[in-house]
Amino acid sequence: ENHSREVALATLSLSLDEMITRNPRLRSGRPVISGTATSVRAIAIMYKQGLTPEEITGELPLSLAQVYAALAFYHLHTE
Repeated sequence: ENHSREVALATLSLSLDEMITRNPRLRSGRPVISGTATSVRAIAIMYKQGLTPEEITGELPLSLAQVYAALAFYHLHTE
């Protein structure tokens, strides 16, 4: 439990640009959550289908901070 808290605190210090990356060899260069192959788009689709961020973390091996970062990135980059 202490380790989880340390990871969560370390994640808080990351900027959105550090949490979301693009790699031309991964997901055709679409933005993904750093260190994963999970695309921002996949998170946004799940959210639009009615899943809460907490439910998304139950479906995918992501932290709540990663899900919120993906949603923030999505909302910042869509019209």
